[in-house]
Amino acid sequence: VICYNEYMRNFYIFLDIDGVLWDWWHLKQAERVGGSVTRFNPESVQALNFLTENLNKTFNTTIVITSAWRMDSQKTLNVFNENKINLSNVKLEFLSGAPSKNREEEIVEYLSLNPTKNFVIIDDESYNYKKYFSSDNIIKTNIFNQALNMQMVEKFLKIDENVK
Repeated sequence: VICYNEYMRNFYIFLDIDGVLWDWWHLKQAERVGGSVTRFNPESVQALNFLTENLNKTFNTTIVITSAWRMDSQKTLNVFNENKINLSNVKLEFLSGAPSKNREEEIVEYLSLNPTKNFVIIDDESYNYKKYFSSDNIIKTNIFNQALNMQMVEKFLKIDENVK
């Protein structure tokens, strides 16, 4: 039996990929293979690595892939490794099943099985997140011109600095 304190040591990053780790503005830097992007925006990779490194000081961090990239976990892992996303102290999981139009409900279900108040949703889509989650738990990116960046991560970490 896991005690409540064990749950409080876990932190989940619900990660979309398209529009988060690359955007159309930076796509000229990216490479496409088979219709998908294989090289992410370096600033977005730096921001994600910074986030996980900071969270790992306090938490057991898990990145949960919420995007369509979850359908091919090995390809996703390969692209993460090629882009130097640091997974050395991070657990990587994938939401199960095909992506639905109710990603927020998929996250609610995941959190019901993995209870914690320590999480962030990083996505370029809005879905109906604000119905279920505080805006303090959401980093909103934009697929057209604003993938994840250091300013977004630093703002989130300041909001979340008192979580224990």
